[in-house]
Amino acid sequence: RRVHGGQVCLWNIGKAEQTQKGKTKKPTRAQQQQQQQQQSQPQASLDDREGDRDDDASIARVKWCQLSKIESGHRHAVNDLHWLHDTLECNFDGKLGHAPDDQTHQFATISGDGFMFLWDTRKDNIRRDKLRKTQQEAAKTASGELPWIPLLKIQLVKVETSGDVAGLRMHMEGATVDPYRMCCTSEEGEFIVANWGPQEERRAAELQPPPEFAQSEKESRSPIRSVSQGHFGPGTSIHRHPATELADYFLTVGDWSFKIWRIGTPQPIVGSPCNTAGMTCGRWSPTRPSILFIGTEDGFLQVWDMLDRSHEATLVQSVSQCAIISLEFKPPAETRNKFAYQQLAVGDEVGVLHIFELPKILIRPHANEQRNMERYLERELKRVEYFTGRWKLRQKELEELQARHQQEKLEAQLSPMDDRAPLPESEEGNTFADPIAFNEAMEAFLKSVNEEEDV
Repeated sequence: RRVHGGQVCLWNIGKAEQTQKGKTKKPTRAQQQQQQQQQSQPQASLDDREGDRDDDASIARVKWCQLSKIESGHRHAVNDLHWLHDTLECNFDGKLGHAPDDQTHQFATISGDGFMFLWDTRKDNIRRDKLRKTQQEAAKTASGELPWIPLLKIQLVKVETSGDVAGLRMHMEGATVDPYRMCCTSEEGEFIVANWGPQEERRAAELQPPPEFAQSEKESRSPIRSVSQGHFGPGTSIHRHPATELADYFLTVGDWSFKIWRIGTPQPIVGSPCNTAGMTCGRWSPTRPSILFIGTEDGFLQVWDMLDRSHEATLVQSVSQCAIISLEFKPPAETRNKFAYQQLAVGDEVGVLHIFELPKILIRPHANEQRNMERYLERELKRVEYFTGRWKLRQKELEELQARHQQEKLEAQLSPMDDRAPLPESEEGNTFADPIAFNEAMEAFLKSVNEEEDV
């Protein structure tokens, strides 16, 4: 769990679930009759409602099992947390390897302090020098418990400008794509692509620039590969497309719109019109490649079909009177057809959970829908690249025009006075049209005035 104080808490709910299952017993016949009588009553008295409060006593109370050391945590609030892939595990040198038990014990956190931390739930799985230091600190405490410190700290330094990235939401890749790639949004509405691996892994990554492009020392040290401005406010949501063929496309939500990005493109390829209310969260459909689900601040759930209409939502459903802050699909069971049943969990800002069972039309894809979605995104990408190239061409032409005007102005100032342009026909009879003649006449006039004053 992410904490506002910059610390990280860990709960183990496995034992609580077993205890809760042991307490659950089949009710007796008398208890069943009592429950039926209570359900048949139209209204419950205050005494009966007090019995509902007693049901809270059966809820298992679970205390955190691990709490990170506040001196070693983030300086700002932890904004997001993401577990590593099940088959991956980070070593002490920052390199990813295969997890021995095919189960990850590591996760990453991001904060507004400009750092990304990598944590391991096993406290003693750190470097020997750090482990020796933590053991010495634990020996001085009464409990003797090892403090929980991060395994790895990565500073997200901007390359082109000064300052760090104030991360807000993050997405880390798995084993199928570049495992060191991390995409996130910032509190300033930026879309950031980073490669947090060691130097040798960064050189081999596909995001590394070609060798003919020289890099400064700051660029080689920073894990940031690109920073693009996309929203006017904080980027409150980020989600990668679930289809393997569209894994380079990301959805971000912020201010009053959502954007679709492609890795390697400095600007969004698709942007929605501004909504009347702010957009807070978004998710791609896990089964339909062209469907987006967007939550808004006024409590509505919008469904966008990018192949049907990209200028407005296809379906709008009222969910709550408050802002929707989270959307999440239930993972399909391995033994069940994923196109037969699908649930969407929606959470609002007052803590109410809404679960929707989606209709078949939003679950089953149309014929060639993924291929058509790929063509649509490729067409939008070509459009963006064309206008970007034209803009660079116009900028170059403007610079050349300004340089030519500056050169002509400089040549006019340095040219000899005998080569000055002739006077127009209307000024031929005017003695003072020539600036040199005018200056000479003024000097003669001032000289004569001074002579008269002396006399």
